[in-house]
Amino acid sequence: MSTILPVCIKPYLVHVLFKLFEGDEFHYNGKVVKGIKVDLSSTIGRWLRSHCIKANRPPKAKFYNLVFEMPNCSTSKWKGTAHQYVNGKNHFLHLPQEFMDDFNHLLEDLYRTRVCAFLEGYEIHGTIKQGIRDFMQKYDLEEYDQTLESIERLYMREKENTEKFSRFQHKWTANMGNVSAD
Repeated sequence: MSTILPVCIKPYLVHVLFKLFEGDEFHYNGKVVKGIKVDLSSTIGRWLRSHCIKANRPPKAKFYNLVFEMPNCSTSKWKGTAHQYVNGKNHFLHLPQEFMDDFNHLLEDLYRTRVCAFLEGYEIHGTIKQGIRDFMQKYDLEEYDQTLESIERLYMREKENTEKFSRFQHKWTANMGNVSAD
């Protein structure tokens, strides 16, 4: 048995993470769903567990499942949820609202790191725009307000920063604040 750990994740991040994480895909209510098992000893699992608030049951969770839903039509949005497997020995948990933004920022940092690593390989050959097109095609980002220009701006801003992981050390960007549940 599992319980939903409600976390609102930006649709384009869900779309990319759906393809990056290892997990089982299946059809559920006319949608393609991917269950991603996140062990509590992993970085994401430890972060989620450390920020969740416990209910009135003793803790014994073994892992989380991240589920990414792919809609069956182009007008629907992608959705992501995190599930905790529970039984009579486990806690029922929820992630407080103040940490949902933190979780999205963490996922955004992973996304930006992935974009930059991908495009650095293309830059060696002088084909950044083609690299952006390939990245957008690989992750179907045209549907999620991601444009060649916006990804190029993101890459150029990150490229100017000589310390590649400084974004993990400093304050987050303000553009992540408008995450909403659908």
